[in-house]
Amino acid sequence: MQQISFYLKKFFNLELKDSNLKKIIIESVKEVCNIELTTKDIDVQKKIVKINKVGVEKTEIFINKKKIQEKINLKLNSVDSFDKKII
Repeated sequence: MQQISFYLKKFFNLELKDSNLKKIIIESVKEVCNIELTTKDIDVQKKIVKINKVGVEKTEIFINKKKIQEKINLKLNSVDSFDKKII
């Protein structure tokens, strides 16, 4: 009989991927826009990354969206291409 952790491994890996992606997004936004984000400011769902900021910060991120996406792709080492839409 298998331990329950054996069956939950696949869900643990999914959480790690989301948290790693959030860290990469936070670093990229910091480098490009000089805006501090936390993991609570970012929601990742399927093909969409939603950044929960308002005002000037959100506008700055939106204006530099293409640069941020390029920076994320570089950090992912083109193994996992970043094909998510930032809103």
